[in-house]
Amino acid sequence: MDLRKKFKNNIFFAFGAQTVSMLMSIMMSLFVPKLLNVTNFGYWQLFIFYYGYVGFFHFGLNDGVYLKYGGVEYNKLDKDLIGSQFKMGAFFQSIFALLIMLFAFFFIKDNNRQFVLYATAIVLVINNVALYLGYVFQACNETKLFSISVIIDKLIFLITLLFFLVVRVDDFRVYVCLYLFSKTVSLLYCMYKGKEIVFCKCLPFLKTLFEMTGNIKIGINLMLANIASTLIIGSARFIIDGKWGIEMFGQFSLSISMINFVLLFLGQVSMVLFPMLRQVDEENQSKFYLGIRDALSLFLPLAFVAYIPLKLVLGLWLPQYDDSLVFLGILLPICTFNGKMNLLCITYLKVFRKEKILLYINLISMAGSCVFAWIGAYVFNSILAVAVLLVLSIALRSFISEIYVANIMRFNITKDIILETLMVSVFMAASYFLKNHLWYAFVVTLLSYVIFVVLNHKKLNVITNGLITVKKVK
Repeated sequence: MDLRKKFKNNIFFAFGAQTVSMLMSIMMSLFVPKLLNVTNFGYWQLFIFYYGYVGFFHFGLNDGVYLKYGGVEYNKLDKDLIGSQFKMGAFFQSIFALLIMLFAFFFIKDNNRQFVLYATAIVLVINNVALYLGYVFQACNETKLFSISVIIDKLIFLITLLFFLVVRVDDFRVYVCLYLFSKTVSLLYCMYKGKEIVFCKCLPFLKTLFEMTGNIKIGINLMLANIASTLIIGSARFIIDGKWGIEMFGQFSLSISMINFVLLFLGQVSMVLFPMLRQVDEENQSKFYLGIRDALSLFLPLAFVAYIPLKLVLGLWLPQYDDSLVFLGILLPICTFNGKMNLLCITYLKVFRKEKILLYINLISMAGSCVFAWIGAYVFNSILAVAVLLVLSIALRSFISEIYVANIMRFNITKDIILETLMVSVFMAASYFLKNHLWYAFVVTLLSYVIFVVLNHKKLNVITNGLITVKKVK
């Protein structure tokens, strides 16, 4: 199969996986809070929040394997070497999980928070072991296999969730157990498809450890960058939980989960894009960059136009989450900034092997976000201030990253950044100051988007003509 055909095939399955993921996210965001009270929903969101950080415990091994073998054909892998690291990694993940359980048992008195930590420990092992195999598949351009595992995971959760909704299950712990079960089945599928790796001949301990250490050195910068990236938003959520409690944490987290609808798909596309870009020449890398950036710049702001109608519908469906809808209007620009960051900047920085630069950018942004969140919470004593300053942190990270990547490829995107910032500013102002006059806010947002498209009409030609024909590196 030629590179372009395989890319389309991988994108198809990736799109399928993310469609199912999006359906599950919609169900969790719209129906779970309908059944759970605000406190129970807060604990459910706390588990999802902690789950986002379990990737820290593979210490970059998964990312190192992904970077090292990106573009290598699956049948050319040293299965024994890859498999030995898989088994040793699973052993260390189990040790970390045990330590978390012991910490929860001896130091956490809240039974619900204790349960959340127990579940987090279990999902740590399941997720990181499955992700190791998933990263191997994606590195070797076998994204289809990983996408199918995602579909299995989400479909099991989705179908069972529908049953829970019918019988009106109102205990968050049941949903957590379902989450663990679906992840386990997905892991078993990955193990079956990667059985040559799972059931390999074990190499000597020191040789395996040496190879693992090497891959960790390769991947730790990217892993730390990813963790720092999640902490940009996570720091604000930690502070909100500490200052305002689990209920307000749940309100804020619901708005974040709605934003993730858009970002879910883009994240998976970036995993498909990386090994493909490693195999094309510099000219085509540049053309892809321009085509994708233009598309994102024009279409991601459509989320702003959809906000007012969405707010009206959600207000009727989830009246107890009015605060979440206000936060959503402030936080929605994260879609624009993180969308470009996840799909373009991070992907190209990995292609150029600039993981350290990505790490530095994310660490600076994380530190800034922590300071801003603290100021918003303890100086202004306002969650809205926390939200606005959070968007500012994410915007600055996106600007710095975009300018750096564009300079490498000798592009000037200053005008684009200014116009996009103006569009975002108009939306945030309209959604807040016209919150009691929603249709006025909608008209202002729609008009600003139309003007934005007109000013960027040349980009439509690039998108219409398609991205390009990919030439495989010989």
